[in-house]
Amino acid sequence: MMNTIEYRVDCQLLQHLHSENKLSNRFPIGLEEQILKWDPDKIRRFHERWYYPANATLYLVGEIDDIPRAVREIEAVFEHTLSGNEAAPMSTGSPFGAMASLFAPKLPGGLAARSPATDKLKPIKRERQAVRPPVEHKWSLPEVDQVAKPPVIFQHELIQSFSINMFCKIPVNQVRTYKDLRSVLMKRIFLSALHFRINTRYKSSNPPFTSVELDHSDSGREGCTVTTLTVTAEPQNWMSAIKVAVHEVRRLKEFGVTMGEMTRYMDALIKDSEQLAMMIDSVPSVDNLDFIMESDALGHTVMDQLQGHESLLGVAETVTRIPPTHLRLHPTRPDPSPPR
Repeated sequence: MMNTIEYRVDCQLLQHLHSENKLSNRFPIGLEEQILKWDPDKIRRFHERWYYPANATLYLVGEIDDIPRAVREIEAVFEHTLSGNEAAPMSTGSPFGAMASLFAPKLPGGLAARSPATDKLKPIKRERQAVRPPVEHKWSLPEVDQVAKPPVIFQHELIQSFSINMFCKIPVNQVRTYKDLRSVLMKRIFLSALHFRINTRYKSSNPPFTSVELDHSDSGREGCTVTTLTVTAEPQNWMSAIKVAVHEVRRLKEFGVTMGEMTRYMDALIKDSEQLAMMIDSVPSVDNLDFIMESDALGHTVMDQLQGHESLLGVAETVTRIPPTHLRLHPTRPDPSPPR
């Protein structure tokens, strides 16, 4: 179990962020007193409920020269692994072939067609759990009735500086179209502009803060998108630091980015994407695997580095102006006049 002060702070943040659901009770991971309460039968029941082939997704990442052979070998292994009451009926009518239940796990029962004769021969198989985990979020959206949460303060003798975290939790916007990718690009430009403004405007004049960061990211494990404004400062400067952060975020929301900023950060993002595409053959398989698993969990379209760069070039040409209203990092009704 991790027991650093950084991990303790992260646990406090997660417990506050997800105070309305079960995720708040799952940290810290590895509590010894909790583990000691588990008896072997309880562990076996948990394992039987969740750990079976139909409730798993198989990912293959690497240099696979003979894909049909790999598919056949996987099928052979899983056919022997499945118990009698879990055997999946294979069908040649599926557009994905016999591997439909592996490559399309989000469709209950796969895409295999079943005939009445097949149903009589084999019992109903165990299907993928519909909800994992059973978590309901209270979104930070204007149309959602909100009861203001009081600030939560965490103190510890090992914490030497002041920090404040402000969260906005919204549903994940799946990136599946060029329009979705265009929206992601504009948000990244906004975030880059904010960081640059704060670093250049205040760093040379004895600023009241140590750092100001605005992050907007998806989480497959938590099933949501979180925008976080984090301000770190010396304890005596906490109020001035918050004023600076809020002022800069409001200024960006009201006036947006300049054409010069948009061009500068657009070029920088494209350059980073180009370098990543050039390194496509040197990216470790484990990094690709993490990316694929996270994207799949979030429902994003999965592309390799080269495909992602080509798509980014395609949408970059369509961004000629970013209106200030695009800083709304949550879903809203479309504006009467969409951005050009």
